[in-house]
Amino acid sequence: MIDPVAAPITTTVLTTVAGAATPQLEPCLRVLWSPMLRDDHAVRVAYSLDAATQELIFVAGPLVVLIATTVADPAAGLVTAGILGLTGSLWFATAAPARRWRGTATVTHWVGPLRSAPLARLLIALLFVGATIGAFTVAITAYAEQLGTPSVASWLIAANALGALAGGLAYTTASAAANHHRRLQLLLCALALGYAPLMIQTSTPGTMLLAILSGLALPPVLACSFTLIAQLAPEGTITEAHAWMITAFGAGNATGSALAGLAADTASSRLALATSVIMALLALLATAPPLVRAIPRRASQQ
Repeated sequence: MIDPVAAPITTTVLTTVAGAATPQLEPCLRVLWSPMLRDDHAVRVAYSLDAATQELIFVAGPLVVLIATTVADPAAGLVTAGILGLTGSLWFATAAPARRWRGTATVTHWVGPLRSAPLARLLIALLFVGATIGAFTVAITAYAEQLGTPSVASWLIAANALGALAGGLAYTTASAAANHHRRLQLLLCALALGYAPLMIQTSTPGTMLLAILSGLALPPVLACSFTLIAQLAPEGTITEAHAWMITAFGAGNATGSALAGLAADTASSRLALATSVIMALLALLATAPPLVRAIPRRASQQ
């Protein structure tokens, strides 16, 4: 195993290659829900469970790798991650729905689904949503270090994921939205309001409760966004549109982490936590004009 400290360039190159080789299963999975279920309510429930399940993955995945690293060595952690990724990819690729699915012919365009201006604006909003989550992770770690108990950070992040899981499960019972754009705005308001109380920085048990509450709105925001992407993406580009969503969320996550780190280093963890709220408000601002127009969908793609 290469020592990342002794060989940073080699490690960076290999890490980049590993990231580039990671199968884009998320957009492929979300394209399958509609043909598999063929019912709007069932698809909405699937989107919500999809978003909620990610929270389990974000918590359970690192935990499994950490156990492997603790029991054996860091190389065992990497091997475990590789085995999990390969197993999941093969399982998905050989599943009957994935094998039956076929794409539809479409007119190619050099910007793909980004030629839809409302979709591009939704992706900008999702970039800020990703920044909200990235800022929280760094800020809550800085808060734990400020308390002198760095290990508490992992529990606070897990509490946030628990809240997100609960929010995703609860959203499966929500009725159909008459206006998905309006619902997304309300959910983004809830996202900002959920992170705002963390700036109070109460005792650890109090912050744990606030961390749970802060996670509630994320899966509903993502589930509603999945539905909007299906409406806004030009015909034949839905898979690529979902891939852009993941890219936007990931880029936002990295940006939010950097901004919160800068705020924590130059000011305080309180300001770093405020970064999460600011990012959520910027996401809301990006969705201020209507995303879905009252015109036929096909006409809007020409």
